Amino acid sequence: TSDMSLPLTIRRLPDVSTESDPRTLRGTFAGVVSSAKMHRSAIEQLVPKGSGLTPIEETADGQYQVSFLFGQQRQVRNVWGKWEFQYGFGIEYEEVLLVIPHLKLPSSGNCPAVPEVTLYARIFLNSLCSSILGRFMYGFSKHHGRFENEPHSFTAFNRHDHQIFQAEITPSTGEISAADVDRVRELFSYPVALARKSKKPNECPLSIRQFHYDISPDSIEPVETTVSVDHQFTKKSPSMTFSNVGLDRDAAGSFCCEFPWVMTEYHPADEPMVAS
Repeated sequence: TSDMSLPLTIRRLPDVSTESDPRTLRGTFAGVVSSAKMHRSAIEQLVPKGSGLTPIEETADGQYQVSFLFGQQRQVRNVWGKWEFQYGFGIEYEEVLLVIPHLKLPSSGNCPAVPEVTLYARIFLNSLCSSILGRFMYGFSKHHGRFENEPHSFTAFNRHDHQIFQAEITPSTGEISAADVDRVRELFSYPVALARKSKKPNECPLSIRQFHYDISPDSIEPVETTVSVDHQFTKKSPSMTFSNVGLDRDAAGSFCCEFPWVMTEYHPADEPMVAS
């Protein structure tokens, strides 16, 4: 007989908990971060319609730095109070994200007073379960795709099997400085804005979440990257090809990392958490 049971593990956590948020999402990101320049007009096309998100500062040429994160999410699970839920078909998956930092919230709509936020503008992953749950439970712009993940290359295809992202990764022999680690921590420190449907007049059109990343010096290695992004990655931005040296040679350089993380609601008064 075939096993028709749902691949779901439910575990009760220890009674002692120091977390202030009873509902969290946990996991570990193991992959590469590579930065690129994108014009303001393209960024404005990518922010959720009606959200009011805009870049913090004007630049002379209208170009802003964005990041692509690509690799694998590991040990992803939901924690609700004393219970941890882990889905067997969504526990580990490949993923590529377009991340736009340094955006400001609209001044109206009862949005929280956050100095600046990061937008996860588009996410492709090869777990249909995590794609559906991420969109409907949290508001992530997640889309199902297919991946070819090799030691020195990473390729993503959309659900129509069209190649939308390709990266070549070359190891670097440089060393990461304390200042480099601080820059990485800052990059991952900002609250994340997610679109949501407003239920009340003047309600903030965004849900603000906080990702708490456990970033240590030995979890970061510089790499060199060459990346090609097809316009169908977002359907609202041009095709891009760019190359980056390692983080050891440039403040905006590429790096390989493995960071445990915890996602919670945004609480301005909370003390920083450490992912576990």
